[in-house]
Amino acid sequence: MDFERVLHLFNRAESAIKRNERITLSTPTPAINQLRYAGRHLLNALRDSDEGQLRKAENHCVRAWFDAFDGILLCQLKMIKDFDDTHFPTDAVLRCFPEYKDSIGAIRSAQRLYQKGKMIQKMTPRDVIAYMNAARRLAPIAEKLPLVTKTLWKYKEEQEAQKLEWQEDARRRKEAIAFVATLAGAGVGWFGACLTIERFWGRVIFTVAVVLLCGLTLCLFKQIGIRRRV
Repeated sequence: MDFERVLHLFNRAESAIKRNERITLSTPTPAINQLRYAGRHLLNALRDSDEGQLRKAENHCVRAWFDAFDGILLCQLKMIKDFDDTHFPTDAVLRCFPEYKDSIGAIRSAQRLYQKGKMIQKMTPRDVIAYMNAARRLAPIAEKLPLVTKTLWKYKEEQEAQKLEWQEDARRRKEAIAFVATLAGAGVGWFGACLTIERFWGRVIFTVAVVLLCGLTLCLFKQIGIRRRV
């Protein structure tokens, strides 16, 4: 078995581990352990000129390479799932992130690949390359999601605030209509009473009573509005 080939796989695995750390912001312990095992078998192979040890080193390098990209792909798919679970309005998503719609196919393909990878017993470089390509296709999406999510949350909050403002305006209009109706009713009653009350002071007293009633009604509507706002 070619020593240079094993060394190449070791370097690819180490590079993938570093990339995993940058993307997931965590330590990919399984991949690191696999690379550590590969290093031990590699040293044994060099010491004893044992091709069997070199083959074991190769297998561990491939596994470390795979585990590193497995962690990257899992992190990307989790970010996408969390984004989907927020249930932002579709029109808002397409307005802020128009390329997301064109990425649905790549996302579904990566999800199927990840599920299939759980059933693979012995990894091959071809399996790792498939994971690596899937992770690279999802990278532009995953990198934009934090900023897009922040923008969409702000949009959602603005929409909620606008909805509350509309509800408040509708409530105030109803109160204004009710007040005007009460005032009109009082005016009609006053006019009718004036027609029936002959004495001057009787009319004055009744007019004052109607004004006080209107004032109390206005105060009542204001108190209702204050309580609702609180």
